[in-house]
Amino acid sequence: MNQPLSQRVTDVRYPDLLWDFTEPHPFFYAGMHRAPESRMKVAVRPCYPHDRELVLGELEAMEAAFPIRRRPLMYLPHFDADLSTRNAATFEERLFNEPQDEHGRWATRSFIVLYGKGTPIHPAVTRYLVSHEYGHAVAEVLAWHQNDREEYRPTFFRHYAELRGLPPAPEHYGTTSWHLHPEEVFANDFRILVAQRELEFWPHPSIPRPEEVPVLSTWWAARAGEARHGRPPFSGLAAS
Repeated sequence: MNQPLSQRVTDVRYPDLLWDFTEPHPFFYAGMHRAPESRMKVAVRPCYPHDRELVLGELEAMEAAFPIRRRPLMYLPHFDADLSTRNAATFEERLFNEPQDEHGRWATRSFIVLYGKGTPIHPAVTRYLVSHEYGHAVAEVLAWHQNDREEYRPTFFRHYAELRGLPPAPEHYGTTSWHLHPEEVFANDFRILVAQRELEFWPHPSIPRPEEVPVLSTWWAARAGEARHGRPPFSGLAAS
């Protein structure tokens, strides 16, 4: 399940791409299962990928700061996304090879895609994206443990939005509303309070920075402490 770090970061090159009869964009399979939802579409033109050694170092730092039992996989396409507005994305796959839990849910594992770009990628962008997307993987773990429902993520993010004092989530989650969504605020809270990466960048102009919400530092310190000590999330371990 948890391969060595270098084996969990995969470069995606031209021979790895596949084409369908009906789709204009090539794709590659990510994750452990070749399911339709694990098809990652990319643009056909080659691009500069993220620097592999920098990604490895950043991912290692994230896993030390907030260990995850099922460590995420990461893909570095040498191609841009099929959507020009997308820099990276995190997905979850259900692990059908593992038994369901006592609530009838399949375990999940996250995988992260960092898309290439037409010009060389600044190291700060890589640092931002690795920590931000890892924050999405952390959200999956915490949401799973916070409640036992099948639709556990909406319940968790309602809880976090209330804790954070966020406005209601926008009905549309996409271009021009990305900065208002609790999932994106959560990932950037993780980046700043736990990962300590690219601290000056806060892309949520109408929402207070996490340092300005006192309860957040305590909440995140407790969650990270639980993770580093191998305790289940929300087990009440005091911040270390």
